[in-house]
Amino acid sequence: MDTDPDKVEWLTIREAATRVDKSAKTIRRAVTAGTIVGQRSGDAKNAPWLVSSVSLADQYPSSTQEGTASVLAEQLSTALQMMSDANTQAMEATERAAIAETVARHLREAIADLRDQLETAQAEPQKRRGWWRR
Repeated sequence: MDTDPDKVEWLTIREAATRVDKSAKTIRRAVTAGTIVGQRSGDAKNAPWLVSSVSLADQYPSSTQEGTASVLAEQLSTALQMMSDANTQAMEATERAAIAETVARHLREAIADLRDQLETAQAEPQKRRGWWRR
């Protein structure tokens, strides 16, 4: 069993418990008893324990596979949800772009109409009338 810290995945007690579907107390007891390899994450007396994933898989082989499967299923579900959200956002962005293009086209038409009206108004001679004749 390879327990070199650089090559082994180290899990917290909670992560290990979740992975093998056991309680954190059970995992802590197994570490204390030496059936699962564990080490403190720091030098402090109350530093949290880290558990070797290899040792955990050796001690609870079927639970580890089931736990891994459930973790993978959860990750897949999350990835699918994120993909669905991204697709929804892309569709909404496409709709907004189409609306923006329509608004821009209407504005161009309105500007063209206003220019035509301005040219027509400037081309007509101004008739000056007194204010009483309006």
